[in-house]
Amino acid sequence: MLIEKPIPNLINGVSQQPPGIRLPTQCEEQINGLSSVVYGLQKRPPTEHLARISSSSFTGSFIHTINRDKWEKYIAVIANGDIRVFDLNGKERTVKKPSGVTYLKAHDPSTAFSAVTVADYTFIVNKERIVRSYDPTKNIKLTPVNQRYQTITITPIVPAYKDELWKREKWFRCWSLYKCRIGGRTYSYSAENGGASGFASYLAAKLRDDTGLHVVNNGHAVEIPLNSGQQPFPVVDESATSYLTWDTRTYYRDKREGVERITEKTNPRCTYKQTSGIVRSTTSTRLIGYRSETGDILPAPTPTNKMGIVHVRVGDYGTTYNVNINGVLQGQVKTSDKNRTEISTVAITEGLYSQLSKKLSASFTVAQKDNVISITAKNANADFTLTCSDSLGDKAIFACKGRVQSFTHLPATCFHGFTIKVAGENGIADDDYYVQYQENTKGERTSGSWVEVAKPGLNRR
Repeated sequence: MLIEKPIPNLINGVSQQPPGIRLPTQCEEQINGLSSVVYGLQKRPPTEHLARISSSSFTGSFIHTINRDKWEKYIAVIANGDIRVFDLNGKERTVKKPSGVTYLKAHDPSTAFSAVTVADYTFIVNKERIVRSYDPTKNIKLTPVNQRYQTITITPIVPAYKDELWKREKWFRCWSLYKCRIGGRTYSYSAENGGASGFASYLAAKLRDDTGLHVVNNGHAVEIPLNSGQQPFPVVDESATSYLTWDTRTYYRDKREGVERITEKTNPRCTYKQTSGIVRSTTSTRLIGYRSETGDILPAPTPTNKMGIVHVRVGDYGTTYNVNINGVLQGQVKTSDKNRTEISTVAITEGLYSQLSKKLSASFTVAQKDNVISITAKNANADFTLTCSDSLGDKAIFACKGRVQSFTHLPATCFHGFTIKVAGENGIADDDYYVQYQENTKGERTSGSWVEVAKPGLNRR
């Protein structure tokens, strides 16, 4: 039985389906035809011979197309331990190869190599080669490089404020003031905006702008690198506590017994009273690296002192925050069910820092930066365990030492140079990696960020 139906075109090529279900625009066999949605069915264009590029076959060679843009397209061929490049007209281009040609030797180039082109660069990998380490310190003479630092340490003003009642009518909260003069410039910071760590962070940022130096905030301290022969900046502490004061007004009032003299308090306000010992300055010299004969500076080895951080991630009402060192409770803060000021992550951190800095002073160095506390063993040979817990399902505070399970457990702001391992999938070590918090990225002064780095202690790459 013949079936008759119109065929609009043959643009959908060959189909192996039964004739009854294939599209009308498909065919069973197509010889020397080219189907096009735009131009319909056309003759297949012929093969054009452009040039003879080699007298021998490229069988078994690795061939990679370099498609830089619509004007520059090339074909790279790796065979017999050599590389040749041709343009699309068949003309061979000159390849400058002063060194590294031995890397192109392989038993089977077609499977041994992989390549990728990014803009002007093509990266070639020989999968038959074993990756070897490179030691930048081998056979070179190194000279120690020392750096002088001026360290400005901020001691918390306790208490940070006073609540005072005025004539049983109104409460005044008088906040203390962190203030100092450094190099002739005055820097002030109300305790209402944050404690000693807040002032240190503010001071570091301002000094970076004013001096052009890479000033680093390290908890309650600010470190200023000093150039060769540069004297430390003069520092004058002008910090003050705050209390309630007022003016007095005297007037007279007539009474039957005579004239009465009355003194009245007016214009209540918070006034500052200068204190001392809040802002202190010291200088020190530290080894920062080694200079090679060519003038390059290699960073000094990472200190071996064991260090961990406590990250207060969430502040909530009626929550208990615990910090344990070697299994012993060393710091605990309980927030109230009503007081809003107590649930600030910085306030909780300052409470824990106050306890830890006192209890651990003999064996550890404790510092605070915003909602993060660093705990470092003073003895480089001593290790310790650091754990944290809370009554919010252990989601409000995290201990980060050695490694963390997730990158999200790390704080947004941390201490410069702190390095930690981030674990990948459970039981799989191949996807583990290390990150370091850096406040100076590729020579640019930044607010700080986490950067992936090599494992600490490796001097090879």
